[in-house]
Amino acid sequence: MNRSWFSTSTTKILAQGNINQPIIFTSLKDDTYGGDTNNDEVGTQPYEGDWTSIQLRRSGSTFNHSVIRYGGRMGSPWWVNKGAVFIDENVETTIKNSLIEKNIYAISFSGSFTCSEIDSMIDEFVAENTVFQNNQQLSYPECP
Repeated sequence: MNRSWFSTSTTKILAQGNINQPIIFTSLKDDTYGGDTNNDEVGTQPYEGDWTSIQLRRSGSTFNHSVIRYGGRMGSPWWVNKGAVFIDENVETTIKNSLIEKNIYAISFSGSFTCSEIDSMIDEFVAENTVFQNNQQLSYPECP
C-alpha cells in the first residue's frame, strides 16, 4: 500500500476552489473525480487510508471548497496514527466550505490538546460550512 503524504514545513497550501470546481485530495483509485486516472477501469476500489495525510506544519494554509477523502492512517505504535488533515501545534489553518469524508481519521492534531480543545477546533471548521462525514473516526487523538 502506498503511504504518500504532503508536508508544509516550508510552505503553505492555498486550495481555493469554488462550488462548481472544488479542489480534490483523494486516492489514485477514486474514479469519482477526474475519471479513471490509474487506467484500470473497475479493477481497484478506493479505501480509507489509501494515502496518509496532508501535514500542516506552518500557519496560513487554506482549504476553501475542497474535498479530502480516503486518507488517514491507523496503526501501532500510537504515533503513526494520522488524520487525512494533520495539524501541528500552534499552526493556524482555515478549512471552510469543504467536505472531509471516507478517511480513517478525518483530522488529527500534534501536541497536548484536551478533547474540549479538539472539539472546539472542529466546531470552528463546521461553523465555516465544512462537513465531516463517513470517516472511521473524526479525530486523533480520539475523543468520546
